[in-house]
Amino acid sequence: MKKLGFGFMRLPVHDEENRATVNMELTKNMVDLFMKSGLNYFDTAHRYNDEMSEVALKQTLTDRYDRNTYILANKITMNYIKSEQDQEPFFHNQLKTCGVSYFDNYLVHNMGEAFYPLACKYHTFEFIRKMKEQGYVRHVAEFIKEVSLPATFEQMNISANTDFKAVADSTFLMGGCCKKFSSEELLEVLKECQ
Repeated sequence: MKKLGFGFMRLPVHDEENRATVNMELTKNMVDLFMKSGLNYFDTAHRYNDEMSEVALKQTLTDRYDRNTYILANKITMNYIKSEQDQEPFFHNQLKTCGVSYFDNYLVHNMGEAFYPLACKYHTFEFIRKMKEQGYVRHVAEFIKEVSLPATFEQMNISANTDFKAVADSTFLMGGCCKKFSSEELLEVLKECQ
């Protein structure tokens, strides 16, 4: 995978006061330039650009390029999930809105102190693994924003014997910038934070 991705988080808009007014023509030009440069990793989430990011992604990328020419990451955003039963319709709506039959990478968005307990309560990690088993997701990841993890390893069900590969294929930690950690690197980071 290339080291640069195209994030659909802050797309150009017609009206800065309304982030949903995505400038589709400019975004198409940006996508075309990105693809022509040999780059192909795209990232979106339902909440980006006032819930227009996935729509823009479909119009500017997935409707215009063959599915095998790009890598697409999306996220389940826990503040939209009010019950365990909300996850599957939310997920399938994301597939439909993005115009794809699967996501290459699927993340649990913003796994900080506020949303980690909800993901546990609603069995979100198990749900996403089920989507992977069904072929809707190629790789599972956790997205930990600003490293605001639960206070203890016990709360996270992490022990020295935890196999992170069983939990996630990769994990992203964000703190000003984004670094992709292998499971082994993440374990080392978590050990240092203990």
